[in-house]
Amino acid sequence: MFFGMGSLSLGCLAGAVTDLLVSDLEYMAGQG
Repeated sequence: MFFGMGSLSLGCLAGAVTDLLVSDLEYMAGQG
């Protein structure tokens, strides 16, 4: 996906993954 485009894209990818993890945690917390 973003590979080979520099550290900036890696940072964006890390941010997207973090957002997904946070959303998943919030969803699980709401289900609990």
